[in-house]
Formats: sequence, structure tokens, C-alpha cells
Amino acid sequence: MRGELRKAAQDVLPQRRLRVLLLLTLSGVAYVGLKFVLTEHIGYLSLMWDVFLAWLSVPLTVLLVYAVRTQRQWWQQVLAFFAWLVVLPNSFYLVTNFYHIARINGSYIGRDTKMSDLTVEQALAVNIDIVALLLLWVVGTLVGLHAVRAAHRVCVSRFGRKRATVIVGVLLFGSSFGIYVGRFLRWNSWDAIYRSSDVIGSFTDIIVSPSQHLEAYGITFLLSVYLLILYAGFVYWSE
Repeated sequence: MRGELRKAAQDVLPQRRLRVLLLLTLSGVAYVGLKFVLTEHIGYLSLMWDVFLAWLSVPLTVLLVYAVRTQRQWWQQVLAFFAWLVVLPNSFYLVTNFYHIARINGSYIGRDTKMSDLTVEQALAVNIDIVALLLLWVVGTLVGLHAVRAAHRVCVSRFGRKRATVIVGVLLFGSSFGIYVGRFLRWNSWDAIYRSSDVIGSFTDIIVSPSQHLEAYGITFLLSVYLLILYAGFVYWSE
């Protein structure tokens, strides 16, 4: 069992890339800590939870790959897939955190504000935010792409290349919708379990009344294109 898990983990995220992503994560966290030390602002502490959820997709992907490869019972495979599917959007969700730059620094940043208009402390605070969010966005995005790539390989082995490609496209679309749900409707992964009836009600309302939820469709479409481009580039780069 340990050997199979180790092999699955290596296939999902090779050790060299794992070490790089851990280093980037620690660097991003260090910048968040630096912002707190300099400004005593706790606005980004919630970002640490987002990073944790992004990383959670790694062990869940390993379990999914392990369950399929070792041909566990069908309900175990379904459970592993459902857990993976619910958590996956959290990896890509970090892209939406850039709006915090304006929210947190809005007292001295306006539409026409130039960097030269800021004091040294203000400019430093803004640039720390940019670097921290950029580092953690890179981490979340690469973790998510590795997770989808591993699932893609599993789908190819089970359903063939063409069907696997369609499945991955649907998964990326679902992740895009999950990002919208998390940022705009404020549902999280746990709500899919503990408040499933409310979540299903929200989803049904969006599907049944599309004209009243154009924002949902528009943002989901834009994010889907974004993720598809990222994933296509990632696959090309990896191979």
C-alpha cells in the first residue's frame, strides 16, 4: 500500500516540483507576515486558509489516483472523486484574491493614483501585497494544474483520450463555476456537505433563471477560457 501511495504521489507532483512549490508557498507566507509586521494589518490572514485549501487538493488527488489504480471498490472511487472535485476549485480560486489589493489599500489608492504619489510606507505595503498574492497565485495555479493533469491521465486509462479530453474540459468548467460560487455567492467546499440543500437551491436558481444570473454565466465563461488556456499550455510545457 505504501509503495502504491508513494508512486501515486510521485505521479501527481514529483518531488522536485513539490520542493519548489513549498518554497514559493513559504515565500508568499513570509511576505504576508512582513505586511503584518510593517502595518499590523490582518487583512491577509484569511489568505492562509485559502492556501491550505489549495494544497488540500494534492493529497486528495493522490488518493484518487491510488483508488483508481488499485481498483478499490466502486464506492471508494466515487467518494475519492467527489472529495477531489469539491476541493479542486480552491486551487484556482487564489486568482480572485488580487482584488484585496484595492480593498485593503483603498484609503490611499484611487483610480488616478500613481506609485510616485504614495509615501514610502504606502508604496512598500502595496508592492508587498502584489508579490505575496502573485507568489501564492502561482502556487495555487500549479497545484491545481498538476491535480487536473493527474486526473486526466486516470481518465485516459479508463475512457480513452478523446473522452478524457471532454471530461477534463467539463472539470475545468466546473472549477470555473466553483470559483464564481466561492467568490460571489460565498459558498465554500464544506457547504457542499453541510448545507447541500441550500447550495443545490442556488445552483438550480442559476440554471432555471439564466436571465437573472448573467453575471454567473459571464464570469464562469471567462474563467473557463482562462483555465483552458492555462491547462493547454501546462500540458504542452510538461511534455
